[in-house]
Amino acid sequence: MRPDDGPVENYGNLECNCSSNKCKGLSLQISDFFTNKNLPPNVTDIDTGVTDFTNCGEYAQDIIQYLQEIEKKWVLKADFLRRQREVSCNSRGILIDWIINVQVHLKFCEETLMLTVKLIDVFLAVQNTPLDKLQLLGIACLFLASKFYQQDILKVSQLIYLTDNSYSKQQLLSTELFVLAVMNFELSIPTPIVFLGRFLLAELHKREVEDLCKYLMNLALVDHEFVVYRSSEITASALLLSRYVLKPNIKEAWTPGLTYYTGYKRFQLDSCVKKLATKLLDVEISEYQGPRHKFALQSKYGCISHHPALSATQPLRKATKGMLTYLC
Repeated sequence: MRPDDGPVENYGNLECNCSSNKCKGLSLQISDFFTNKNLPPNVTDIDTGVTDFTNCGEYAQDIIQYLQEIEKKWVLKADFLRRQREVSCNSRGILIDWIINVQVHLKFCEETLMLTVKLIDVFLAVQNTPLDKLQLLGIACLFLASKFYQQDILKVSQLIYLTDNSYSKQQLLSTELFVLAVMNFELSIPTPIVFLGRFLLAELHKREVEDLCKYLMNLALVDHEFVVYRSSEITASALLLSRYVLKPNIKEAWTPGLTYYTGYKRFQLDSCVKKLATKLLDVEISEYQGPRHKFALQSKYGCISHHPALSATQPLRKATKGMLTYLC
């Protein structure tokens, strides 16, 4: 079809009119390619009336389901550092905490940060890394992730400077290639931030809910225990806990709409929610303060890490024990 052929009158059908016997009589409904939206009761179609083509309303739910399928490949085991002779859970945490500070300094997006951490963890799961090369691995993964998401790519000299010139340009480039080889050049990995925008649409949410979700996901990045959860599971758990903490009088912290659009029932999130609530309770005494300082920024995150609701320990203590109220 050429641009000057005019509009297609019947775009609901795809018909083949060629003379081939294989195609004879072939007629497909475009709707056959997409999820049939038989919505459950009390679930609103969040794609109705969407005019922004970038939201891909016709097949947005199919995209989420696809991402949730491929994310399973990137879930790691609890003992993912078993191959490491020098790198410990603590040294990994220190590295991720430093990278969060670097992300704030460079004003990189959340997608870059989360892909960086995933690349580090996958690499550490399969390749022993000397402790004195751990920071080199971190900046190499950051370099790769920035190429994947950022418009302005960092110069190698900038990254080397951030390490106090501890490594050479050749070391960084060689490590970058090594990481790519280990990853088999697969960098399109669904991270928690990928799911957040869609999940937030399931219900009306204020900006503070989104900010707290991001804060919780950053806390999860630093803690090695969260590698056992799927990315979408972390996102859904962060949203559930955020709604519970910030909206204590809400009738339902987890609605039928959230269940449908996230693919998770409330009880399926219990384990992850408990750990996130524990991280919030202990954040002031944690040695990893990168996320807390980052989300104390008023201009970008509304100082969400110091929100008065986070000082109310009783709801959080209930959450750590799986005693969340107002849940469906």
